[in-house]
Amino acid sequence: MNILNDDSRVDKIEFKGCINGITIVVSDLVDTNEIIESISDKIQKSKSFFKGAKVCSIESEHSSESDLNCIKESLKSRFNIEFVKPSEHIEADKHIKNEKLIVSDKDDKIIKENSENKTENEDVQNNNSLCDSIKFVNVLRSGASEEYKGNVIVMSDMKSGSKVVSEGDILVMGNIYPGAKAVANGNVVVMGKLSGFVHAGASGNRGCYIAAKSLKPTILQIADVIAEAPEEIYDSDEESVSEIAFISEDRIIIDMQS
Repeated sequence: MNILNDDSRVDKIEFKGCINGITIVVSDLVDTNEIIESISDKIQKSKSFFKGAKVCSIESEHSSESDLNCIKESLKSRFNIEFVKPSEHIEADKHIKNEKLIVSDKDDKIIKENSENKTENEDVQNNNSLCDSIKFVNVLRSGASEEYKGNVIVMSDMKSGSKVVSEGDILVMGNIYPGAKAVANGNVVVMGKLSGFVHAGASGNRGCYIAAKSLKPTILQIADVIAEAPEEIYDSDEESVSEIAFISEDRIIIDMQS
């Protein structure tokens, strides 16, 4: 299984959260086919997070309008992705006060939660929908904390002192530095290096896993099983190797994947 097959190319693709979904930013790539493969590789690494995702736009200074349309059609044919206009949904919602717009990756609908006037039944329905939604965190600085009922995608590094708590899965597009903490009821996937504290399956699910390009955590925990960093930490020079931690026979096992 190859989930990190071309880091230098994939690093030129950036996903940014916007009010209606995701903006894909392409840097320093010219060839249309290379752009398509680079975006596809990055989505494929965390396919479940992008199931039913809405994409507002693709930004590439080297691509023409026809090239961008070709990229969009290719991505739509490969993945369950919908392209929407950046202004879509805004006109209908601009007069609603104190609302949070949440994009659900399960049923692909916009769910509006009014914080002023909600009945008891609406609360139950919204809470159920929130468990299947995604929150994008563009920047997570030192000391910052995010807590969410659905999945969380951190679009940057998690600096020392930062914290993310999710009732779903957590995806970190950068590194988790020492002193940072990620706690999820589901899985935790780190596209970079994991050096902080990570707890997957926090609600007690031993079937959850933790995956990263490099696993060198301060503490690694899955459900009720804890593993601390060894005294001697090896250094892997294989850039294409990623690591996944899971529970086997009441112990946390780390498996290398190329």
